[in-house]
Amino acid sequence: MTPKIEIYPGKKAMAREFGKQLEQLTQESENVTIALSGGSTPKAIFEILVLEFKDLINWKNIKFFWGDERCVEPIDPESNYGMAHDLLLSRVPVDKTKIFRVSGEISPHDAALQYEQSIKKEVPFINGLPQFDLMILGLGDDGHTASIFPHQIELWNSENICEVATHPDTGQNRVTLTGNVINNSKQILFWITGEKKAEKVDEIINKKDNYKQYPASLVKPDNSIWMMDEKAAKKVG
Repeated sequence: MTPKIEIYPGKKAMAREFGKQLEQLTQESENVTIALSGGSTPKAIFEILVLEFKDLINWKNIKFFWGDERCVEPIDPESNYGMAHDLLLSRVPVDKTKIFRVSGEISPHDAALQYEQSIKKEVPFINGLPQFDLMILGLGDDGHTASIFPHQIELWNSENICEVATHPDTGQNRVTLTGNVINNSKQILFWITGEKKAEKVDEIINKKDNYKQYPASLVKPDNSIWMMDEKAAKKVG
């Protein structure tokens, strides 16, 4: 089975499609849980959401979480929360009591435990696991997703909600949701753009070579959509 694939001419078109989906969800429910991702693609998505969907989406009906976070201060340029705050959350009428960030400024172990408690309290449990309405994922050049990297792929099957991961090159600690939680989401959306991603997309979607070494290949296809621009999807087909 392969995931649903949607190909767009660019980031703006992707953003508009996502905005429509979020608009509908917030009209249907007063409690929409979403886990955001970091990276460059969300920056463009957030910009369109602010410009075109600020008055269409019922922002106060959304609880915001993150699929992973670097263990840095929230004001650090590398903070996924900080990026989302600056480009989106501070510019639309969200309910600030419904923002649940990872406390990257404390010890990684404590941050993971604290974040897990927030999720247990705020996210409905289905199948014995928290179930997010929307899980946003990116795809790294090395095939990682969230902050589960190939060298720590065993974290994917952890029985914990969160784990502390380590970047393979920098050694930076990160807090990440685990695979069971990711796959338990109602809807998983990959946001993938750029020609640099095309090779990994091709390997994973078309099940080539040693694709199973990539954590992104472990995302369940039946409830996931790969939203890509034409450059990232150029080898798909």
